[in-house]
Amino acid sequence: MSATKKRKEASEKEAEEVEEGEAEIVYLNKLRGAHTDLILCSSTIDKVKNEKKTIKFQVEKAVLACHSSTFLNMFTDCSTQDKENVAEISIPEPAKVVSSFLHIIYATFQERNEAGDGKGSFDHWVDVIEMGDKYLANVVVERSIFNLCSAFRSLAVKEANVETFSQTRYGKAAFLKLIVIFSLVANGRLGASHLSENELIFTIKHHWRDFCTQCGINFDKRPCGCQHNYAICCGIKQSLCSLETLLPDEAAGYFDVRDIVAFQKVIEDIPHKYDIIEVVERHFLK
Repeated sequence: MSATKKRKEASEKEAEEVEEGEAEIVYLNKLRGAHTDLILCSSTIDKVKNEKKTIKFQVEKAVLACHSSTFLNMFTDCSTQDKENVAEISIPEPAKVVSSFLHIIYATFQERNEAGDGKGSFDHWVDVIEMGDKYLANVVVERSIFNLCSAFRSLAVKEANVETFSQTRYGKAAFLKLIVIFSLVANGRLGASHLSENELIFTIKHHWRDFCTQCGINFDKRPCGCQHNYAICCGIKQSLCSLETLLPDEAAGYFDVRDIVAFQKVIEDIPHKYDIIEVVERHFLK
């Protein structure tokens, strides 16, 4: 089962247990409210009121068509506008994900609490990247990758703890997810520039050890007299660097079997190589 399908089924199950609330209208650009010719409808769960709320984003077809090839193909003629009967389209993505997607396209400011800041931030930006890829909006993918790297770095700091990981979808498997996204960009299967690729390389190379430390993996800097910091010469068993540690069973369903196999090979090669990027490229890039 794909990660997207798994999340969709979970959200549908949650939605069945709550009541329907009033719809909320969101203007991406209030100054151009009169030019609205499309409404994107998405839903969100208000856990405080225990109700399902529909969020209606008022947008312009021309703006979406400029940044998304999928929307461009949907709207072959953006010149016609019926102000009395504005079309509504329901999309399956959660309202917070749609909000970030549209804020990037419109280049407008989004509040941190609306952008998945803090707990769950890594999960949120993964979802936005997947939505950007689905609708062929490269600018969304590009911007979201930088935000994803920032979220990963926040998981690698000392303030992160077991509770933080347990409250996110990927948890300790965030390292593998970051590698998978890097491989998609490097292989040309995800629309992003070399700037995004370099940001991913920098984040993986300089923060993977700190992230693993937060996962409970203890690395000695010079266990056998090596001069470099990135080597883990003490071996996999001694360092507790294993697939079970970095890929808990509850997160395994979000990954393709080929990615899990490649990640296992990365873990096996880590003790013998200086550069983590070299190891990742060997097993993930084709």
